[in-house]
Amino acid sequence: MAEVFTTAFSFSCTHGGSVTPKSSAKLTVGGKPVLIASDSWDVSGCAPSKQSDSKCSKLTITGGDAQKLKAGGKAVALTSGTAKTDGVPFTVTVSGSQTKLKAS
Repeated sequence: MAEVFTTAFSFSCTHGGSVTPKSSAKLTVGGKPVLIASDSWDVSGCAPSKQSDSKCSKLTITGGDAQKLKAGGKAVALTSGTAKTDGVPFTVTVSGSQTKLKAS
């Protein structure tokens, strides 16, 4: 079982950009709205230092859709998924946690 992503989590790209996800979901965990698996969020402050890298502008979570847990009819994002940006490289660092709700 994986934890459910909420707005308590933060994400950063390898170029120093950051994402503070927002969610309009009514389902909350520890007072924080859950993240919806099909949503994407804007990356701010991304500044690639190598010419071979491209700027990150959007972040998505793939492969971590809850099978039964839904918010507003949409699958909730689980920490078993992978956070990626549209930049190169698309590696993302995730920080934060919640331990109250787990799902599969």
